Amino acid sequence: MPVCATRGVAKKAAERPHSRAHSMIGYIANTDQAWFEFLRRQPAQEEVNFWNPSGRNLFRGKVGSPFIFRLKAPVNMIGGFGLVSWADRMPEWLAWECFGQGNGAPTVDAYGARTRHGGHGN
Repeated sequence: MPVCATRGVAKKAAERPHSRAHSMIGYIANTDQAWFEFLRRQPAQEEVNFWNPSGRNLFRGKVGSPFIFRLKAPVNMIGGFGLVSWADRMPEWLAWECFGQGNGAPTVDAYGARTRHGGHGN
């Protein structure tokens, strides 16, 4: 099953002149609580994979765009954010090879179960 992988890397924003206002376009993503909690309990990671189990909705923003993690109900709040370094479709096995536990699951089997069940696996 293809998943949509969006990898984020923390980077400093380039300095810009303060003489004019700048706008930034980002993406607010509804985020599975289990994915968020698993990653929050891990040591800090430079990269995580914000995957989409359907593989249909590929992020179309620019590299460097903010990717904001909105936790679903009942929490309904912003849990964190990252900066997009790239987005692409890839098979589950490759996403696991690239990100491992950065996919928000402890094992490849748990990750596969979550992608097949819309993010709500074990």
